[in-house]
Amino acid sequence: MRKDIKFRNEVTPFFKRIKSDDKKNSLVIPICEKNHIIAQLRLVTADFTEKEVELLAKWRDASAKWFPSKFKVTKGGTRKWLIEKVIDVKDRILFWVQTLNGFQIGHMGLYRFDFKDRSCEIDNVIRGEKNIMPGIMTLGLRALLNWSFSVLKLRAVTLRVFSDNKRATALYQRCGFKKVRDIPLKKVIKRNTIQWVEMSDKSKKMTERYFSQFRITRARNNKINKI
Repeated sequence: MRKDIKFRNEVTPFFKRIKSDDKKNSLVIPICEKNHIIAQLRLVTADFTEKEVELLAKWRDASAKWFPSKFKVTKGGTRKWLIEKVIDVKDRILFWVQTLNGFQIGHMGLYRFDFKDRSCEIDNVIRGEKNIMPGIMTLGLRALLNWSFSVLKLRAVTLRVFSDNKRATALYQRCGFKKVRDIPLKKVIKRNTIQWVEMSDKSKKMTERYFSQFRITRARNNKINKI
C-alpha cells in the first residue's frame, strides 16, 4: 500500500471517531506553561450545543475581515457550517481554546491534509475573548503543533494568513513558522459575498491583497520547544 494512502487510512477514521464522541469523552490537549497545565484545547464534536453555535457566530462576525470570504454571519449559517464544513469533513478538526474550568476563549484547528507530503494547514485561529490569559493563543498553538507532530506524525504544518494581519503573523512567527511565499489575491464580489481568490504568481501586478504562506517542520518545532 502506498504511504500516502496508508496515512490517509490512519487519519480519517481517527478524526471521524473522535468527532463523534460526546463532550464528556472528547479529546483534550493540555496547554502548558513552564511545565504547568494552565488551559486546554478541547475538540469540537458532533455533541455541540446551541450556546456554542452562538459563540462561534459572534466570534466569526467580529473577525469577518480576516476570512477569505466575507458574508452575513447568522446562527443558522454557523450551525450549517459547523456540521457540513467541520464535523462532516474527513480531514478537518476544530478545538476550543478554553480555561481549565471550561470558559471558552477562542478556537483553532487543522484542515486540508496533504497526505503525500504528510502535512496539513492550521485552520480557524480566532481569539474570541480579549484580555483573558495573555499569551494563551501562542501556548495553545504550540500545544496543537506538538500534538500534530507527536500523535499524527506529521512532517510539516502550513498556514495561510492575510499579509496585512500583523497580529496573526507575529503569533505564527513566535511559534516557529517561516514564510514560504506571498500569494496574490483578487477581490471577487458575488451577490452579498466578497471573496478573495488566489491568483497565479504571474498576476502580481493585478493583485489587491496577499496571503502569506508559512510552514514549520517537525524538526524546527522540536528546536523551538527546546529554547
